[in-house]
Amino acid sequence: MNLSLAIKIASGMGAIGAIGGGIALSTLLSSSNKYTLKNLVEKDKWTFLTEANSSEIGKILEVYKTKLALPFSKLSGGESNAPARLLEECKKLYDRDSRGLNKEDSLYKLKRWCVVPKTIQERLNDMGITLLSTQAPTSGGSESEEWKEKVKRHQENNKDKFTAISGSWENGEGAKKIREHCETQMKIESFKDEFYSALEKVKIWCSEDN
Repeated sequence: MNLSLAIKIASGMGAIGAIGGGIALSTLLSSSNKYTLKNLVEKDKWTFLTEANSSEIGKILEVYKTKLALPFSKLSGGESNAPARLLEECKKLYDRDSRGLNKEDSLYKLKRWCVVPKTIQERLNDMGITLLSTQAPTSGGSESEEWKEKVKRHQENNKDKFTAISGSWENGEGAKKIREHCETQMKIESFKDEFYSALEKVKIWCSEDN
């Protein structure tokens, strides 16, 4: 806001001109906000942390401070005021112009450390992916045909497989194993190292869409 406009508003003079100038300024700021990293992250259905998210910030910092290469160079995560410092560092980053360099690295950092955490299940719901039910069959019942089909494809496919599943896959055990593994993987939160790699596998092996 220029000095003459500020004076007009403060003195109550030139109301029409001041209003017109205010609208122009508002339009300019609105246009500018379209190109912030914050805008991109929010459009992708994430919500930024605030002081009200003390529990979530605590969980994030527990993981953050284990990193050898600190995501934010001025924050170790162990400071007495680490929650407030994290919010400050996040704001500095999300206020940047999204048309600048290293956009993808910055977006990754924001979505890992600066937003209200989401589980893989929540994130895939955001993306419109429908997940198979992980509820166990009723007593004496067998696994659903959907899980049996997933097992068949998992055994045939050598790409993007779950590597943590071991033991027998015979007599319906495979369907049970992959269903239970999917249930565990769906709970992984967005600040964890394995979030994105696990998300891709869950999308393939635990959803109706693949």
